[in-house]
Parts: sequence; structure tokens; C-alpha cells
Amino acid sequence: ATYLNTKFGNNYLIYNVSEHHYNTEPFKNQVIDYVFPGYPCAALDALFIMCKEIETFLETDPRHVAFVHCQASKSRSIMLLAALLTVQSPEYYHPEEALNSICNVLEIDADSILFPSQKRYLGYMGHILNGFVPRYAPLVLERVVINGIPDMESYFSPKERVSEGARVMSCKPYIQLFRNGKFSYSSLDHQLQPLFEADLSYSFKVGQKVENDVLIRCRHYHDLDTRISMFRVFFHTSFVTNNYLRVGKHQIDGAKDNDKFPNTFFVDFIFSDWEGERDPEENKDPLWESIHRKCQERIDQKKVATLEEVDEEEGDPEIKDPLDPDYPVAPEAEFKITDDEEEETTTPGEFVESGEKTQETTTPGEFVESGE
Repeated sequence: ATYLNTKFGNNYLIYNVSEHHYNTEPFKNQVIDYVFPGYPCAALDALFIMCKEIETFLETDPRHVAFVHCQASKSRSIMLLAALLTVQSPEYYHPEEALNSICNVLEIDADSILFPSQKRYLGYMGHILNGFVPRYAPLVLERVVINGIPDMESYFSPKERVSEGARVMSCKPYIQLFRNGKFSYSSLDHQLQPLFEADLSYSFKVGQKVENDVLIRCRHYHDLDTRISMFRVFFHTSFVTNNYLRVGKHQIDGAKDNDKFPNTFFVDFIFSDWEGERDPEENKDPLWESIHRKCQERIDQKKVATLEEVDEEEGDPEIKDPLDPDYPVAPEAEFKITDDEEEETTTPGEFVESGEKTQETTTPGEFVESGE
């Protein structure tokens, strides 16, 4: 605090995305908390709003300096900075490019610093910044199908493992659904049965309306007192096509690089159209319409800048388009995990290494990022 106050005086702001509050008086109360407990990143619209707020602060005075922090893993901070640089700078067409630049400066591995869900949301930003407009289109999540049975019971000693006769159970999974930041549904009270390696796949019947930002968390029920986090997936319904979404092992928080999951593991999300009544104007979100206009201006400016650069050289311009299927996409990030014990909550809660012993409660909890 002494350094910041001496160096920058009243010309700095700290943006805290760690979920942890602290005494801000040493920083002259120049701290802004962005809170999205239990989620790998902010909701998609909130991510754009955060970027705009930081950008506005920096543009109001050339002396202004912004600091972003989370905790030890740096994943939330780096994701937000990658999004901000892409929104702010004409140098980047896609957040992946900004991410690589940041990681080069920090000398860290861009392919492993973010959670798969964070990478997914940077991809969403890339599409929006290049012309895609999210729409409010509610769906019904009919089923969640896991393909490949993780051996979650292998975290326990042979005496602790649950078995049925000669067969040793692999897992007893249940899912939790969080819609737009709120707990919405759990299959724990409706559908719970032991699964074995030979089962190959398992389908959860859900039948819940979803829209916009959706988080699915899957847990293993070892016994009444012991639950284990298995995996989570965070996605936005505007990017669901043909009422179907499939995510592979490398795209799933908690499953990637986890040898408890078979290499061929994947999860299917099956949707249907929501038939309820709604105002036709609901499909037009003023925020996204405004962002789209800004993004279109950005696209035009970048094309002009690219053409001007090419005019100084020989040859035709080559404009990279992230919407092109041949556009290179960085591999999904490694999901790191902690060894802390926490209580089960009805917020997305902690996402930790499978094998941690937690209880199911209705007490709101706090998500602890890996390494934070």
C-alpha cells in the first residue's frame, strides 16, 4: 500500500476478483470488489461490463493505473486482463492472442494457467467481439449424460470402498444446476444409484429451464457424510446449437488431466426448446445490442488498420478471422486442484480434488480457486 500510495497517489484503482474481502483503508479505499462466488469467471455480460468499467477509468486520465488481482493461481486475473486487452487494444483480434502475450510477459504457460471453463468464456468473448450477438432464448435442459465412468472410489482405502457383492462401485454421482448465479436444482433427491465401470454411461433426467449462464457441478456420494467433487462445466446457452452440447475430458474442469476419468470421457447436454410464453422483445438485450454496435466499429477499424499496413508492403491483406473454423485455438487449460476441506454448499462452492470429504448443507459457501 505504501508503494502504491507513494507512486500513484489517488490515480490508481485495485480490482479484486479473489472473492476475499480485506481492509481497504491502507489503499485509500481505492479497491473495487468483483464478486462471483463459486464460479470460474464472471457471467458473460458481467465480463464485458467489468472490462468497460476498467477501460473507462483508464481513459479518463492518462495518469490512471489499474491493478487486477485474485490469489496464487492468477487464473481469474489473467483471464480478465486478456479480455480487457482484447476490448481495449486494436492489436488483438481474439482474447487467446492477448492471453498469450500476457503469459509471455509473465513467463508462464498459457496452455495451463486457465480452467477449461475460463478458456470457454474467452472463446465466447472472441466470437462476440467479432460480430456474434447473444440472444435471450430459454431452453429446457432435458438430460445430462456422462460417457465413461470415473473411478471416484479409488480415492478411498480398500476397506472404505463401497461394494455390492463382488463388484466394487466406481462412483455414485449426482448433479447440481446453477442458473444465473443461483442454485436451481439437484438430482440428489431424485436420482442416485451406484455406477460400475461396466456401465459405460449414465443419464441424468433434469427437465429444468435454463438461460444465459449455466453451471453444472457433478459430485460423488460416497456416504451420508462424505461427498466428492467430480467435475463442473460452465457455459452460456446462446452458444448451444441444435439443442445439443458436448464437452470432452480436456474441456471439463476437474476431469482434464485427472487419471480417475477415462481418456475417452465426455459429457452430453441434451436440450429442448422452451415452450413458455415470453415477450418477443426479450430476445433483444439492450446490453448486447450496444456491445454489438461497439464491436462492429472495432471490426471496421481493425480492417482499415490492416489494409493501411498492407498498403505499405506488397501483396494482399490477410485478415485473421476467429470465426473461421481454421482459426487456431489454443488447447484447453489444465485444471489445478487443492487439498483443502470444505463444507458442501448450494452455491457452486469449492471445486477441489476428488477425494475430499465434505458434507451436504444449505449454507452458502465460497468457491476457492485452485492454489488460491
